[in-house]
Amino acid sequence: MQLLSSEVGALTPGNALKFYATERTRGQFSYTKADVILKLAESNGQKLRGHTLSCFLLIAATSTPPAQSTATFRDLGIDVDITELDIRLKLPATEALLQQQAEDYKAVFQAARETEAVKSVTIWDLTDKYSWVPNTFSGHGAALPWDEDLKPKTAYDAIVEALSA
Repeated sequence: MQLLSSEVGALTPGNALKFYATERTRGQFSYTKADVILKLAESNGQKLRGHTLSCFLLIAATSTPPAQSTATFRDLGIDVDITELDIRLKLPATEALLQQQAEDYKAVFQAARETEAVKSVTIWDLTDKYSWVPNTFSGHGAALPWDEDLKPKTAYDAIVEALSA
């Protein structure tokens, strides 16, 4: 511990704050592992640095609104970078599913814009043409704001709206 407190100025919670670690059961949160890291940092006079949230989402399946999640990190004094954002849907992509996807993208970008803790948002890729989703989640796809022909989808317009507000 002496080496830790004398040679390390900050700790990062790493995987302890990723969604799969904090919400193993839908609607039930546990920050036990992250709390251990926070207490270790505090007891050694260190800062707790920001965290990356990898966001591979399924439309309309997020049990906690993005604004609530990002506010939790803000209240803890933790900076957040949202990375690898995509919001997959069950194929075929209907207008209703694309509209819901757009609302979900908008909610993430609004939360990022409104919460000082969020420093950046990075989308997984540019187009559905190169998406990893169809090869990983059978029957799912259309996860990105541009379609396979590089045409903007409704999600793109929703992101622009969220960032322009």
